[in-house]
Amino acid sequence: MKKLAILLLGVLLGLPAAAQKTVVYPAIPGMTTSPDYSLTANGQSVWVEQVGPEGMESLHVANFSCEGRQTIEIKAAGAIKDYSIQPASAGIKGKVRGNTLTFTIDGPKKLYIQVNGKPYLALFANSLETEVPAADAPGVRYFGPGVHDAGRIAFEDGMTVYIAGGALVNGNFSGTGKNVRILGRGSLNGNLSVTGCENLTVDGIFMRSTRGWTNTVTNSTGTVYRNVKVFSHTGTWGLDGINPVSSKGFLIEDCFIRTRDDCIAVKANGNPDNFDLSCKDVTVRGCLLVGWDHADGMTLGFELNGGIVENILMQDCDILQARGSGRTGGHAAFSIVCDGPSEVRNIRYEDIRVESDIEYKNLEIILTEGERYGNGRMGSIKGVYLKNVRWTNPVKPLAIIGHPTRFVEDVTFEDCYIGGKRLTGLQDADFQIEFVKGLTFIPGGPAVIDRYPNEPQGGRVPGQRAAAGQQRQGQQAQGQRGRQEQPVQLEGSYKADGAIESKLLGKTVHYTVYLPKGFATSGKKYPILYLLHGAGGDHGSWQKDARFSQVADRMIAAGQIPEMVIVCPEGFNHAYINSFDGKAPYEDFFVQEFMPFIEKEYRIIGDRAHRAISGLSMGGYGSLYHSLKRPELFSSCFAMSAATTRNPGENPTPAMQAYIKAHTIPDIVRSLTLVKDEKGNVTGLPRLFLEIGDDDFLLLNNFDLVRALRETGIPHQFRVRDGAHTWDFWRETLPSALQFVSESFR
Repeated sequence: MKKLAILLLGVLLGLPAAAQKTVVYPAIPGMTTSPDYSLTANGQSVWVEQVGPEGMESLHVANFSCEGRQTIEIKAAGAIKDYSIQPASAGIKGKVRGNTLTFTIDGPKKLYIQVNGKPYLALFANSLETEVPAADAPGVRYFGPGVHDAGRIAFEDGMTVYIAGGALVNGNFSGTGKNVRILGRGSLNGNLSVTGCENLTVDGIFMRSTRGWTNTVTNSTGTVYRNVKVFSHTGTWGLDGINPVSSKGFLIEDCFIRTRDDCIAVKANGNPDNFDLSCKDVTVRGCLLVGWDHADGMTLGFELNGGIVENILMQDCDILQARGSGRTGGHAAFSIVCDGPSEVRNIRYEDIRVESDIEYKNLEIILTEGERYGNGRMGSIKGVYLKNVRWTNPVKPLAIIGHPTRFVEDVTFEDCYIGGKRLTGLQDADFQIEFVKGLTFIPGGPAVIDRYPNEPQGGRVPGQRAAAGQQRQGQQAQGQRGRQEQPVQLEGSYKADGAIESKLLGKTVHYTVYLPKGFATSGKKYPILYLLHGAGGDHGSWQKDARFSQVADRMIAAGQIPEMVIVCPEGFNHAYINSFDGKAPYEDFFVQEFMPFIEKEYRIIGDRAHRAISGLSMGGYGSLYHSLKRPELFSSCFAMSAATTRNPGENPTPAMQAYIKAHTIPDIVRSLTLVKDEKGNVTGLPRLFLEIGDDDFLLLNNFDLVRALRETGIPHQFRVRDGAHTWDFWRETLPSALQFVSESFR
């Protein structure tokens, strides 16, 4: 009513209505006009470009400038049956008539629109330009409408680069400079990678990239990105949007970013001999972020390799999507991943809206051992404040994960909501909490976390690497002691890194162990699962990439599986068998040294009924090999995406061919001496379950194995489902594996 009264008063007094202006730009020669959409703004035709590859990954872009109220009319290729206009916070509802969608905006705005399930349309209604330099002005590089092959554009102090609406510049910015400006309403097909800049401004342009980080600004001060649009596509990794790297004073405001890797990634990285690695005083405000694939909306990390990362503010942003797997179990809407020795502190998220299309996690705050990308040294996270953050998706977890030797500290949620429910404690959402101290809810108070120690523990844990000199000293001392290194032991449910000195292998073999809550005080004995990693992995892979301990914790708490010990040995790349040349007798080590040591050290029941084996890829091979060669040891085997044979190499000798045949799983199956009961059913073998994705390159090998199992009448279960040879598939499979082996334990 107040707005209406003011409007009527203005009319009575003869005041002018708010100015309305629409500025459109010419089509770029040689670029593709959208086959799916056409658009007008206040009756003026706006060119809609199809950018990127064919299909759903293409982005259709309507780019114009305006002032005041605009009536937008979008025509689709066919009758409109459904549509969406994002962000939801814009509150825009349209009217549909046939193939036309009409709505109004009150001025400059960025929207993400989909009609009839077609590729998305990005509406870039820019503000009117207030500064357009003359083409021949000193220090100006002016690109008018049309296509320009500029190549490398090196920064110079005081230069202004102007890209006019309707222009496309094919080129890359690089170098260093002071008071550099890149302005306009046109497009840059390329990247910006600069170092040591002062007062860099990028304003208004549309950047498209298919390779590398789109914007990398390193060791710079006073940087401003305003009204910049970024779209990266086609590639898979490393297609970040805007990356402040070891910079101070960085503003990212009113930007649209849709990328195939993180939209915004704050990093501390470089050579500390050349500049201070700290990254400070970064503000991200009023942005629209779409993590299309392998992408967070915003992340601090992975590369936090030194210095202090502090005073980072994300405010008044909409995150529409976050998808894709990663080295911490999947991407999140926004995250802190400290994978190096940086000190992360005073981080604030305020007035953030996260929509429902989140594939893995709503939030991730994780302190790693420093080896996902980092240099093996750990950092710290302390002081994270979240205020009025609203997550739409109620089922995706909020993960806050520290490290047994260094906790995440002082995380506060104030007036935050998930699925419309206010967060007042850990019971209000799927919180995945490990090694956290000082977690508080307002309202609600401090959270009680009683599953882990109250303080960090000393010792070495999975993946944690000492500095080179310390590592050598430790190895020498260990050799002098001539005894087994004891694992770090923590209260309750935990992971630990143990080590055994193998006489057979002549080296130290590390392992990761999961012990259920109460292990330290129960005094009872437990079943055991040997969980084997794949080629290229290590004993910590199941924890680093699948958080298997959390899965076990949740399933035990829910009564889905009994309490058990789970051990992940280091398999190197030996496939868990003896090598052809006899120099690496891993099979002998596993059976004669490793299993007896583990089952004595961790109070294992020690009979066949309470022992199982599982693994992925090479580990799937190892689990099948050991369970079939030694059925008296294992009650069950669950093989994920299993390899079934070894690579003989080129021109194998007869001896090598015989070795390969003896270690090929279908041949082993056919060579077994089977025992049958009175009904003719095979008995005495472990229960077998094979699971593999329909896009896995090992699928046909598994078919061959299943054929052998059927020919011999060996009972088994075989499941093929959607998926490939990826951690996404194995994470989804792990609960089924735990349930299957548990059936033998009960």
